[in-house]
Amino acid sequence: MQKLSRPVWEPSPPVGGDARVVPRIIAAASDLALVVDQQGVIEHVAIGEAIQSHAAWNSLVGKRWKETIANDSQSKVDQLLTEARSGEVARAREINQQAEGGAAPFRFSAVLLDDPQQRVVALGRDLRAVAMMQQQMLAAQQAMDREFSRLRQAETRYRLLFQVAAEGVLVADATSFKVLEANPAAAALFEEAPGALQGWVLKDVFEAKSWTTVQAMLAALAAGG
Repeated sequence: MQKLSRPVWEPSPPVGGDARVVPRIIAAASDLALVVDQQGVIEHVAIGEAIQSHAAWNSLVGKRWKETIANDSQSKVDQLLTEARSGEVARAREINQQAEGGAAPFRFSAVLLDDPQQRVVALGRDLRAVAMMQQQMLAAQQAMDREFSRLRQAETRYRLLFQVAAEGVLVADATSFKVLEANPAAAALFEEAPGALQGWVLKDVFEAKSWTTVQAMLAALAAGG
């Protein structure tokens, strides 16, 4: 009988003494935990409840971690593993992790296990909710910018018409009836310099016999919006 050759990759025993308890502890500490051997191969995957239904993360087992990472994040994986294996506290890094269900951003930190095989556990926090919130905030900011731009354009048109109008125009406060703005045509009617009418009260602008009519017009305006 022909002797079967040994497979290229064979998973090491589960981390720790209890194969059921330790993965649960790791999953509780992160959304996605990867146990990586000295060759950079993912030996074990522990999945938190938050991402159970989002992708087939177990498909990562047996693959080199670096090969399951988007190109822009591969150097970050090397840095994480190097720092962890040197005994340093590995600085957390944002990495785009790929799986059969697609790709998702995670914030990974790494720690060296206390075992002879020098395996590393990479602990990842799912950043999809954060990324979605950032996209929503960006969309809201862009919508606000567009609205501000529209308002600025409208104000520019208003200012232009206000200045060039042949009729005198006064803008007054609805409560105190004080003049806030007057266009050049209004200032010319009173033979005043531009801006001189600011602070005047509408009652002083009109003759006494006309003020009653003006008040009635203002009251109707206030009532009708």
